[in-house]
Amino acid sequence: RHDDFGGAKTGGIALLLPTLSQRDFAAPRPLCAEGGRCRDRTETHLEAYSHPFASDYCRACEVQGVEPEEQSLWSLFNWIDVDGSGRLSIEDLRAAAPVLSRLMGKAIEITDSLFQALDKDGNCYVSFHEFSAWAGPRTIEKLELGVKHLFSHEQDAPSCGIVGCCCSSFEPTIERSVALEPGLRLCSCGHKFSAHVQKSSDEEVPYPSHWKCAGIFDFNDLENAGDDVVQVFQRLLDNTHVGKWTH
Repeated sequence: RHDDFGGAKTGGIALLLPTLSQRDFAAPRPLCAEGGRCRDRTETHLEAYSHPFASDYCRACEVQGVEPEEQSLWSLFNWIDVDGSGRLSIEDLRAAAPVLSRLMGKAIEITDSLFQALDKDGNCYVSFHEFSAWAGPRTIEKLELGVKHLFSHEQDAPSCGIVGCCCSSFEPTIERSVALEPGLRLCSCGHKFSAHVQKSSDEEVPYPSHWKCAGIFDFNDLENAGDDVVQVFQRLLDNTHVGKWTH
């Protein structure tokens, strides 16, 4: 029997894969065909097959000639998010304590106070943004965010710059354009061509597409601001911030 679960079980089901154990010195197990997408948390399945973030995963991939899945904060978050809700409960994180402890190189205990500190917006769940801000600096190997796939990288196809629009590239709709106004270039998302801008960033997370000065300035430059400038910006924030949320 592989002692790989850290004791995190509920109703006979092992909620999360595991921690460092004697498996490091044993023959690697066969790989689960579902990989990081697997939602089978039964003890029998987790004992029989290796998954991403298991201590024998990389060696199992090497022995079986399989390209390992990227191990990133995004894939870790989705592995912990067993029900696929896109958010983590305190139970999810407590079940993940063994694997988090191995990745961070020290014992991690998800206490009520720690969870409250992670839950910045107080909705009783931890989002990917909240999770990555906490886990990212603490992992030994400094896992990448792993979110490049969420952004368009087609430089010849400008994405929509309207905040909240998920259009990743301009796709003209001739019929609607002519019907509304001759010569109007309208996208299938319903917004004009002029609202679509190029994304020109080499970073994993590009700056928002609605910043129309794309490629003109380097947004990574830091400028020294004196105390007087900081005070001006603080007054601006104090006088304009409204502490209300919309849904």
